[in-house]
Order: sequence, then structure tokens, then C-alpha cells
Amino acid sequence: MEVIKWAKKNLDIDPQKIGLWGASEDVSFSILVSPAINWIEQGKYYTEKSMANAGATKKEISQRIKQTKS
Repeated sequence: MEVIKWAKKNLDIDPQKIGLWGASEDVSFSILVSPAINWIEQGKYYTEKSMANAGATKKEISQRIKQTKS
């Protein structure tokens, strides 16, 4: 990909820290979203985990999940 070549040559960043979202190129890392995941379930999982990490109670998480279904 031309933009990767350009970034490695022209930007003042470590070339080992250039990555792509959902693409396969010769880079240090990629962030991929699995096509096998159900997007509704993935959103539910993300909501549950992010709320739990923020200190929400199980009741608060359950209420939020119910709200997003309606």
C-alpha cells in the first residue's frame, strides 16, 4: 500500500508502530474484527465489559442492555 511506504519514509515516527485496521500488509500489527462475530452480541459484550470496568453494577448493566434492545 502506497500510504504505508510514504508514512515509513516521511513521518517522524517509529516504522515499527505503523498498523492498519482490518487489512493485511507488511506492518508491525493489525487490529482485526472477526467476521464470524454477531455484531449485536459483540455490541452487548462491549457494553457489559466497558460498564463493568467503569464500576457499574450488574443491575445497571442489565438495564442498559434492556434499553438498547428497544
